Parts: sequence; C-alpha cells; structure tokens
Amino acid sequence: MIKTSDIKDAIIAKLKAKYPTYPVVCRQVSGQLPTAPFFAIHFVSSQTIPDGFAWQRRTKRVNVMYFPAKEIDTKEGDAFAVADVLENNVFKNGIEVQDRFFTFLNTDIEIIDFVLHYSFQFEFSNIFDDIIDPLQQMPLMENLEIKLTVKTTEGDGIFDIIEKTEED
Repeated sequence: MIKTSDIKDAIIAKLKAKYPTYPVVCRQVSGQLPTAPFFAIHFVSSQTIPDGFAWQRRTKRVNVMYFPAKEIDTKEGDAFAVADVLENNVFKNGIEVQDRFFTFLNTDIEIIDFVLHYSFQFEFSNIFDDIIDPLQQMPLMENLEIKLTVKTTEGDGIFDIIEKTEED
C-alpha cells in the first residue's frame, strides 16, 4: 500500500539526486525557513474513493515549490531554469514509489512572486493487505475439476465436446 510518506520520500530522492545541496522542506515550518535556494513539497489535495471490497482509488496532487537564492539579480530567470530542469530532467521519465512507477501526463508550471510552483498528480489504486491476506489463508469451500476432451472435424473448424465430468 502506497502512503503519502512514500510519495514524499520518492520526490525528495529525485530532487536530492539533481540538487544535493538544496534543503527540501516537507512540512509546515514555523519560524525560520532554510536559506534560499530550497525546495518545499506541498500536498495540495488528496482524494480516496472506495472501489469494491478491498480496493481504493487514490489521487494526490503535489506542488513542488522552488525558492531561488536572494542574491541572484534575475530571480525569475533562475526559477525558469529550474522549471526546465524539473520538467526535462528530474521528472521527465517519471518517478518510482515502492513497487510502482508513475509517469505524469499533465504537469503545471507557474511562477508567482519569483517562486516556482511545479505541480503534478499521482493516480493509483491500493489494496487493503489486512483484508486480503486473511482471505488468502481461508480453506477452499469446494474443489472443482472439469476434464474436457475435444474432437475436431477436419476442415470445418467446429469443436465437439465428447466428455465432460465434474468432481467434488
């Protein structure tokens, strides 16, 4: 089952692979923010829809924000450069979270007050392991075996069932 913390850890790993010296903030920070440049991850929205007995469909919208360094004269240029790197390098081929691999069909890039907002959405299904595991361990109610012998008539392509048996 994929958790929000798994998604967060995968995003941090991708960002740290390209920008190892930039801090990544993942929670509400009270007080002092890290020295720019740094990234912040914000989970914008999350939706969970039950889908049958043991499944759920999940959607999580993520906003990765980049705060450029203060000493750069053209801050906006730096945000555009990082947007290009995120889109064409860091998240281009998708992201691996646990045993799954996600590609993003739709990403949004917006720069507000020199801060880059790079947004994308995860869509996946989870299975409830605590429900399925006990079901797999239950004994079968019945064993059913069917034996078919198939005879074909040459040329006509018609299959005739000659013998059918059922055993309990």
